Amino acid sequence: MSAAETRGRILGAAAGLFAAQGFDGTSTRQVGAAAGANIATIAYHFGGKEGLYHAALSAQYERLLELELPEADEADPEARIRAVMSTIWRFCRQRPDAVRLLLRHVVEHGSLPDGVREAWAHRVLERAIEVQAALGLPSLAEHRLALLSLNHLIARYVISPTADLQPFVRTDDPEAAVERHLGDVAVQLLVRPLD
Repeated sequence: MSAAETRGRILGAAAGLFAAQGFDGTSTRQVGAAAGANIATIAYHFGGKEGLYHAALSAQYERLLELELPEADEADPEARIRAVMSTIWRFCRQRPDAVRLLLRHVVEHGSLPDGVREAWAHRVLERAIEVQAALGLPSLAEHRLALLSLNHLIARYVISPTADLQPFVRTDDPEAAVERHLGDVAVQLLVRPLD
């Protein structure tokens, strides 16, 4: 197995464990056992538990930023926003542990680790502005808090089990109902902002 494959396997195991148990509740021994790697290998690749944790958080941001969004096929900006939100929702819903990992640190510590925030916050915002320009959507420069609101809303729905969503929708398909709702909220925040 290559060094990159070993590193990836360790990161995958670490992300799941950190998402479920948090930083303090997860040991490098547990990560090593889950990844089929020893502690020396973890130390070699990441320098220790804190380096592994930061790498696991960063890996989630890398995946999110690599997400391919739909082309600007629709003439209507609202339809384009809905298409983007649907793509983001489906992508994140398939990766609840990644979202849970990112949220967990903020909930437990009040914010992301400084190094992670410094490395990724501006890149996420830059990516959002790139998407806005590529899709011909209204400028996001004045809607940064709206983007943050959408981020929080998506994250909360992503980590919710379907059974928890069901009582709030009038359909047998809560996933589709949430997807439509996210599109509605995004349109309201980005195209028809409240006065």
